[in-house]
Amino acid sequence: MVATSASARWFDSGRAIRRTFDLIGHNWPTFAALSFLWVMIPQEVWAVWLRLSGHVYPGGMAAFQSVWYWLRTLLVVMTDSGLQAALVVGAMTILRGQRASVSDCLVAGLRLLPAVFAIRISALVAAYLGFLLLIVPGVMIALAWAVVVPVEVVEQTGVIRAFGRSADLTRGRRRALFAITAAYYLLAVIFAVVVVMLHRLANSALMMSAHASWIPWLNTLIAPFENSILELFFSVGLASVYYELRTLKEGIGPDQLASAFD
Repeated sequence: MVATSASARWFDSGRAIRRTFDLIGHNWPTFAALSFLWVMIPQEVWAVWLRLSGHVYPGGMAAFQSVWYWLRTLLVVMTDSGLQAALVVGAMTILRGQRASVSDCLVAGLRLLPAVFAIRISALVAAYLGFLLLIVPGVMIALAWAVVVPVEVVEQTGVIRAFGRSADLTRGRRRALFAITAAYYLLAVIFAVVVVMLHRLANSALMMSAHASWIPWLNTLIAPFENSILELFFSVGLASVYYELRTLKEGIGPDQLASAFD
């Protein structure tokens, strides 16, 4: 086992964040292709089919009464789960010093999809129930299980054991994880605001042109694009945090972290 250096005895949030941007910046064609194939294509096709078929569910609370809303939610969770598995595999492979191919990551995402889907559904339900009781329990559950998906992808512990393993890895580091999570959601809000502003500008330009009929289609296609970008940063960020936690707590190197992919 590799000895843990003095500089790695505490969780370095800045290092985890820098690693996330380095991974994405140096490997953006692979990660962008995975986002396109796993999220944008299926979600865009679904959105277009809903509009063409006339199955458009209402907005607000009334959407919860529509079967089409829940089918869309199921599709989003499934495609996001596949993308997250593929991106974690890709990130860990790159951290090992090897090339992550789109095809290998796609196959890994398909293979790991059932487990990751079950994990995400379970975590969402548990966190939601925690938020219903009080906000603090929901936050604590989310932080304890922050790296449950990378645990399953890399260590293949099984769905149930992955939750306990994640809680063990994050114990004593949840304040730092809360800061990283808060930073991510702040950036996500800023990104969403920018997308909304550009969306409105595009709609205004279309209204003043001969292509006003394109506006409903633009409105339909924008959400999957936004979701794919946010999921990319979220998933690679989780892989970076998991890498930091394993190195910090167990002092192991990238070869041992990615040995599950051999």
